[in-house]
Amino acid sequence: MINSFKIPNGCLESIALSGNDVMSQGCKHLNILAQRIKTLKSISVDNAKIECSGLSYLWICFNDEEDDLKLDFLSAKGNKINIEWALRLNFKLTSPLKVKNLSLGNNLLGDKGAKELLIYFKNNAYLETLDLS
Repeated sequence: MINSFKIPNGCLESIALSGNDVMSQGCKHLNILAQRIKTLKSISVDNAKIECSGLSYLWICFNDEEDDLKLDFLSAKGNKINIEWALRLNFKLTSPLKVKNLSLGNNLLGDKGAKELLIYFKNNAYLETLDLS
């Protein structure tokens, strides 16, 4: 586990951890990192075993109305994200996720989960692309 690292010029724009065992705990740390580094624009955690709780940590970080954190790209393909998570999303989070392109393909959402995500994103001014393939 990495305890610390130096970011050149304090500017980190992309984190690519796909295929690593990031898991929920790693997403908790990514949440803290993203709050400290306002230049972050892209996070990729495909097949990183983050599951529902890990994605929730990332989601919460980028849906605070009072914070200026925004992502251009968030990819969490193949992480066993399921319909229950999508249902909870619509009831718990009232402020919009601030991400332009979101990729959640190869998860366990199914048609009902996709429908719940569409309801959540219906009036989201930030989202341009939702990829569930």
